[in-house]
Amino acid sequence: MKIRGVQADFPDSLVDPVTGLKPRTEREVTALLWLRHQDQAVDWKRVRLYRYDLKDSGLRADAIFTPGSTLCYEYPLMSTNRHGGRVWGAMPADLLLLSRSRRPLAAIECKLAPHFTSGGTRRRTGQLARLARYLERALERVPGEMSTLLLVCPRCNCDRWQESPYAIALKNAIPLRKQGSSRVNGYLIFWEDIADALNAAELKVRRQRG
Repeated sequence: MKIRGVQADFPDSLVDPVTGLKPRTEREVTALLWLRHQDQAVDWKRVRLYRYDLKDSGLRADAIFTPGSTLCYEYPLMSTNRHGGRVWGAMPADLLLLSRSRRPLAAIECKLAPHFTSGGTRRRTGQLARLARYLERALERVPGEMSTLLLVCPRCNCDRWQESPYAIALKNAIPLRKQGSSRVNGYLIFWEDIADALNAAELKVRRQRG
């Protein structure tokens, strides 16, 4: 599956069931990914989690998308004060994954092009950094728990991946762990792997039907 900005060549399993059209914007593809997850049509154990520098974390997405969890579309990031509202209040998470006990398992940002709004790729004030700060604040209510920031993006064919906006944004969003200060992990997921996971799940259903 080749992805070039919004000209995404997504598989037939990721099309709008109402119109039969393929997604062309980040909002559209996020909604369809949410719908396919609700349909249990994504084989998450086939989706690898990568660190910002493209190193394989050794984890698969099914370690995060656990049974009983709930995936929410464009979830509003609520705040108890004006400061929190200025940081993340007007910026909903593309997707927010909640555990059965409703703790935040992951905030998920879906990208088709390397453009970040709301602070760009900067530390603390960048778009992903704000999501990470939201998760850190939310975890204050559940001591000892961890959460994850997932960036879903296309796999760029470039020799200098670490200089790409995707890598910079994720690296800057997750502070270096010093004495266990950060409770948020950050990983990359590639649309190409999600396409493979959708196709694998669809093939499995076909085989079961005979």
